[in-house]
Amino acid sequence: ETQNNILRLVEDFHKQFPMRQGINKAEIISALKEKYPLKLLEFALERLKDDKINIDAQYISLRRFSPTLPSAWKKRLENIEKTLINQDLETSKWDELLEPAKIPPQIEKELYYYLLQTGRAYVFDNERLISRDAVDKAIKTLKQQTNNEEFTLQTAREALGLSRKNLVPILELLDYLGHTKRTENVRKWVNL
Repeated sequence: ETQNNILRLVEDFHKQFPMRQGINKAEIISALKEKYPLKLLEFALERLKDDKINIDAQYISLRRFSPTLPSAWKKRLENIEKTLINQDLETSKWDELLEPAKIPPQIEKELYYYLLQTGRAYVFDNERLISRDAVDKAIKTLKQQTNNEEFTLQTAREALGLSRKNLVPILELLDYLGHTKRTENVRKWVNL
């Protein structure tokens, strides 16, 4: 019974939020803690783990589930992602990117997290996302231009042809992702 209630919660969550990775484990426990003791919930989750559900960090999803765009908004959302990819490293503010699509705020928010959770985009700065494609291309270009050796901000600017406004966030993102390590004014490539 406990397992069935957990599965029902996860299924309902996927129907309501098809773009999300899964339901937070804390939400399941919160929803069912009045009915079942915590130890029983933990045991039921563990029993379901390999057969019926996936547990990735704190997110729980059905085994066969993967985040998808809702059909009613699919074309518009795909166009937003294409625009983000086409903008490369000179990406617009998130709200400017969304404006032509005319989608509801809740769908905008869901798309934002969908792009991040599925690894299609990264947070670029407070107001912008950047596509994974753009970051991968920047890494490739920068590695070729620097011969995989350490480089400065000026070297990166020449290699990528970016203004400081876009250069600093991309270099900080590379540090955050573990591709580079900054020491004073020099960055070194980290072998991944």
